[in-house]
Amino acid sequence: MDNIKIKKDNNMTKYNGWTNYETWCLNLWIDNDREWYRAVDDKAVGLVNDALTKKQQIEILRSFIIDLVQDEEPKIKVDFYSDILNASIREVNFWEISTNIIDEARRDQARVLKEERKIA
Repeated sequence: MDNIKIKKDNNMTKYNGWTNYETWCLNLWIDNDREWYRAVDDKAVGLVNDALTKKQQIEILRSFIIDLVQDEEPKIKVDFYSDILNASIREVNFWEISTNIIDEARRDQARVLKEERKIA
């Protein structure tokens, strides 16, 4: 999986609002796996609170998610199944997932700031 092809959002939605099945599936796992969700959400919140551009936030989170996926890669022998697994992972639009998560974190931050202004 060292050769993950980086895909940027091409504005095409083909599977449940996502670029493809592979992107939708990874996003689903991030949302539903407690450890992955916490790790990705904590990273996104930290990035949104840093003085970075949105593009920088997305790029850093994209790299973080790629590392997370690579760390969980099962060790299997080189064969048809490893080729298919790697081909599927190369289809994931990590940029699209990262953009979605950063946008959500930014909306959450804006809501919190708005609530704090109301209280003050």
